[in-house]
Amino acid sequence: MKKIAILTSLLIALTGIATHAEQMSPESGATYGAVIPVAGDIMPLKNAISSINNLKQIAQKISGTVNQVCRHRGCWMILTDGEHIARVTFKDYKFFVPTDSYNQRSIVYGVLTEHTLSEEMAKHYADDAGQSGETIRGPQKEYSIVAEGVYLENK
Repeated sequence: MKKIAILTSLLIALTGIATHAEQMSPESGATYGAVIPVAGDIMPLKNAISSINNLKQIAQKISGTVNQVCRHRGCWMILTDGEHIARVTFKDYKFFVPTDSYNQRSIVYGVLTEHTLSEEMAKHYADDAGQSGETIRGPQKEYSIVAEGVYLENK
């Protein structure tokens, strides 16, 4: 009986790995930066934000939809999940994403934090997104992910 339970657990684990691998296959999308680990669960952005205090600054696989991308170089993107939003930047600026990546489903591997942007930086990001930034006043709170790797699903 114990062997059956162990084999069942192993089968479930391997099925989960296959599912994650299929979700991030080269045929269905492209990876930028570091390869995203197959092991571990993919957490929707809204769940990651709601449990941010439990994540302990450890890299996670976080899913969402790309809402905006820096139109100049693709050096940041906005990941959304319903009403939840996080700015994604790329570790050590070692990679960027295509500037036309908006509306693509994405899996980001990185560390989620909450911080405050200066008014100047918030206006800079607005300019990068092709917006005026005239309505931005004072510091702005936001969630951000410093990504080691990003997987973008094909459109």
